[in-house]
Amino acid sequence: MGQGSGSEFVEKLFRMVEDPANFRYISWSADGKSFVIGSQEEFSEVILERHFKHKNWSSFVRQLNKYDFYKIKNDAVKCMGSVWTPWEYKNRYFQRGRPDLLSKIRRKKAPSEMGAGEDSRPKQIESSIVYQSHVLSSIRSISKYLREVVEDINELKRAIYCERQGVTARVNVLCIRETGSMPECFVEALRSPGYALTVVDGKCGIESVMRWGYNVVVMHVVSAYYGVLVCRIRDASKDVPIILAVDEGFRDEYLSIGSSDVAEVFMAPFDANELAESISRYGRAGCLCKDSV
Repeated sequence: MGQGSGSEFVEKLFRMVEDPANFRYISWSADGKSFVIGSQEEFSEVILERHFKHKNWSSFVRQLNKYDFYKIKNDAVKCMGSVWTPWEYKNRYFQRGRPDLLSKIRRKKAPSEMGAGEDSRPKQIESSIVYQSHVLSSIRSISKYLREVVEDINELKRAIYCERQGVTARVNVLCIRETGSMPECFVEALRSPGYALTVVDGKCGIESVMRWGYNVVVMHVVSAYYGVLVCRIRDASKDVPIILAVDEGFRDEYLSIGSSDVAEVFMAPFDANELAESISRYGRAGCLCKDSV
């Protein structure tokens, strides 16, 4: 570790998070100031067994608590009817690329180890700060939810207005496929008379295709190359909604990588009706935005 010289547990944890081979199970958050575990079961089965010679998740969490790591509350992610909540932990001295800070992470003293005259006020202050941070995080989540509700209401109002005015604009849909074939349920979702559909290969010049202007982009995802395609789409258009349909063979790897610049993600097996409803919803919103310009 060089500059680290922290406890054996903390240094081993740091090496685990830094190792690219473990990114499917444990990785840094976007800002590198916390780490995220995607699946508790897979992490216990693979990582704990490999590095700690046991599969006891509760024991691992107790160790985190002993070294003052605290859990960050995350919103649940809904994937085709099932709910998945990532596990995220943080310690202010546990940061990506900063092994020099590990020596500052100390094991918390048990009550029996503390002297009778030891001042506990710093710990109380720190606990209060953590609690306030959690409260603020909850407030931000509620505010975000309320903003989304308002946006949904406004979208519904616009849709009703357009319907009353007799607006029947077709939705221009761009479908990007990474391979030559797509699942039948995926193809079925695209068979709508209300769509003006264009299907292109992921290797084509996306930037030139995007010049024609689309209301929504749908992508069949089978590999990590989807991240490159999302960036290329965003270079051409900052606002067009992007919907990902993740293939079953790439599902687990996608969950360990994720994507932050898309409108909605569907996991295989796909429900054709739900996928079609999403395409229509985002496509209509795209039509309304263009009409208002």
